[in-house]
Amino acid sequence: ATSQGTVFQNTSLIYFDFNEPVITNTTLNTISEDVILNATNESLLALALFPNPAVDFVNMIFPQKAARIQVSDLSGRILINKTVHANLLHQLDIHSFSSGMYLVEATLSNGNKLQQKLVVSKP
Repeated sequence: ATSQGTVFQNTSLIYFDFNEPVITNTTLNTISEDVILNATNESLLALALFPNPAVDFVNMIFPQKAARIQVSDLSGRILINKTVHANLLHQLDIHSFSSGMYLVEATLSNGNKLQQKLVVSKP
């Protein structure tokens, strides 16, 4: 738990090539209400993608049985939309994708939808 009045200070050092770092201003953040941080069941409902960044394929791990997979680019164009009967692991072929960022959405058999960003990085 984090108590009211707790203060966090943050400073960053930004490096450009081999030059001396640029030091940012220090920011102060104060907790105005009591905050309790607990893991919830929602944290267990995540879609895992690996490798990410990916090149030709990506493995997907679902928290429970999946029924549909949809992959779209950032403009919303749907590139893959298919029904699957994946228990917990599914491999997706992305060899035809260009380098860039994509949004993967999995619809679970109970109707819940999970989303994750996928980065494709071609050599």
